[in-house]
Amino acid sequence: MVNIREIYRFDAVENENKEYIIDLLEELLDADHTICTCEQCILDIVAITLNELQPRYRVGILGSIDIDQRNHSEYQDTVVRALQYAVMRVTENPHHSVIFTRRSG
Repeated sequence: MVNIREIYRFDAVENENKEYIIDLLEELLDADHTICTCEQCILDIVAITLNELQPRYRVGILGSIDIDQRNHSEYQDTVVRALQYAVMRVTENPHHSVIFTRRSG
C-alpha cells in the first residue's frame, strides 16, 4: 500500500480563512478585554469560526487567494459575524477550568 502521507506535503494545504480569522481575532482581543485568552478558548473560537465559513483552501506554496474587491466587504462581514458568534458561544460555554486569562503585554 502506498503511504501518500510520507510522500506528499499535506501541510502545504491551508485554509485561507484561518489566517484572516486570526488577524481579526487579534484586533478584537485588543479592543475587548473581556474575552478569555487561554489557549483552549482561543482555539475553540478559531475552530468554531472556521466551521461557520465556507472553506477557502489553497496550496501554501501558491500564495494567497485574491479576494474579488466587490465581494471583499461582504466576505469580511461574513467572517466578522462568524467570529462574533464563535466568541459568544465560547464565552457562554468555555471548555477550561480557569475563569479568565488575559495575555500579558
